Amino acid sequence: ALSMVACTGGNKAGYTITGTVEGASDGDTVYLQEANGRNLTKLDTAVITKGTFTFEGTQDSVVSRYVTCEVNGEPLMIDFFLENGKIKINLSQENNSATGTANNDAYQEIRAQINGLNKQMMTIYESMSDTTLTDEQREAKGKEMENLENSMISAIKAGINKNITNPVGVLLLKQNYYY
Repeated sequence: ALSMVACTGGNKAGYTITGTVEGASDGDTVYLQEANGRNLTKLDTAVITKGTFTFEGTQDSVVSRYVTCEVNGEPLMIDFFLENGKIKINLSQENNSATGTANNDAYQEIRAQINGLNKQMMTIYESMSDTTLTDEQREAKGKEMENLENSMISAIKAGINKNITNPVGVLLLKQNYYY
């Protein structure tokens, strides 16, 4: 009986979050946090070693959480679904990602679409400060922004419809109910 226990003892179900933080150094601290209203509460801490960090534990239900780190005075954060399984997180200024489990993969697919649209919108927004633009050019850029906003709403609605039976769809619906 003891050998059976010894053999199965290392196979506990749980989560392992491994990740990297762009620009961070060994010894920097990464936090696993939950949102309480508009505030984040620290649940766990990891230290970056050899360029990576790791969190381990068990989770009895799928919940929305955040991984945060401060790099050169700039806060980096990503929301993700904490659930049992192997989760890979990459924190950066440009392309955050959380993958490795069904809910995180589905959410990352939608996040990638929205991030791409946001980048396009930011480029247009920044170009609007050009004082040499004609009224027609400004109007065209405004129409382009409107089209991108509509594309974003469509991507979110499609994400909700595709995932309405899982935590991804529920979260998207809660975040975007006004659409």
